[in-house]
Amino acid sequence: MRILVTKTTRAAPDGVTVRRYRAGETAEMPEDLARVFLREGWGREADGPAMDAAPANKAFDGTRRTKRRRRRKKRKPAGQ
Repeated sequence: MRILVTKTTRAAPDGVTVRRYRAGETAEMPEDLARVFLREGWGREADGPAMDAAPANKAFDGTRRTKRRRRRKKRKPAGQ
């Protein structure tokens, strides 16, 4: 079943290997895992005709760009 992931989460589609499902991606997963995603609100069905015809969002590449550089405070040498 194809699911449009709405919340980034980790799950094991085969019961052993853990995989990260990122928000915004459409993922193929087993029926039982798909039901968990739907029940918990982590995703919604992506098998409709509107979803098949929708263009991909090229602005979203799945990476986070939230790191900021910290400025270091200048310290005075000891004894001054």
